[in-house]
Amino acid sequence: MLKVIYALFTFLITLSLSGCMGSTPDIPQYNIDTTDNIGYIIKTNPKMIHTFIGTTVFNNFEKEYPKQVKKEDVEVLLKENLNVHLVDLSIYNFESLNNLITEVDGQWSISNKALYDELLTKYNLKAILIVSETSGSAYVYPDYLSSKSSGLLSRSFMGIQNHFAISGFHFKLNLLRPIAVQNIYKDILSAKLIYNPYYNDYQKKSGFIKPTNDENLTVDEQKSIKKSILELTKNNIQIVNKYLINSK
Repeated sequence: MLKVIYALFTFLITLSLSGCMGSTPDIPQYNIDTTDNIGYIIKTNPKMIHTFIGTTVFNNFEKEYPKQVKKEDVEVLLKENLNVHLVDLSIYNFESLNNLITEVDGQWSISNKALYDELLTKYNLKAILIVSETSGSAYVYPDYLSSKSSGLLSRSFMGIQNHFAISGFHFKLNLLRPIAVQNIYKDILSAKLIYNPYYNDYQKKSGFIKPTNDENLTVDEQKSIKKSILELTKNNIQIVNKYLINSK
């Protein structure tokens, strides 16, 4: 009996330690003022995507269209909504900046000391805002539906459709003084309902043009999604601003 208890105790200790070893380091106290230099770099996908989810998987499809919300649009939103001095770092490699601060053995670490020193010396940066366009999702009871990129997500069930604008822009703050990585996800929304067959207000407010052919959006239908994606992205950037100014 004692051997069983000891074995169970050892297992629980090992499990506890393994969980601790895999944990992310704490975010240290940091202070960013409105006059501080914050670098930024933006990576966007080449196309807008319409993700259509039908009654069965056989109705599903995904189609690419020309980009609506471009890098320049996101850059304008950053400058209009962030209360810091922004420094454009687009001359640098995105992945190098994205992975500049990493976690090694439970501690924050600098992956490229020469680049880190250059950014501090040349630009006097406090942090780098990494903006990357990836996936987004919308909740339609009882499932989360996902799209690979910004664009339109359509859910059709038994002929009843809802349409969502998707903003796939995600934000990460690489702190340089002190070093840490702050992934910004709290209160971030990637989907906005822009059409519902029972509530006309969604379509009126969004200006969305319901597709006449879901598999082949017209130019005007494509463009009607842009306003909502920009509104979503702007809202999320305003949340990012809280992480910059109201430092943890």
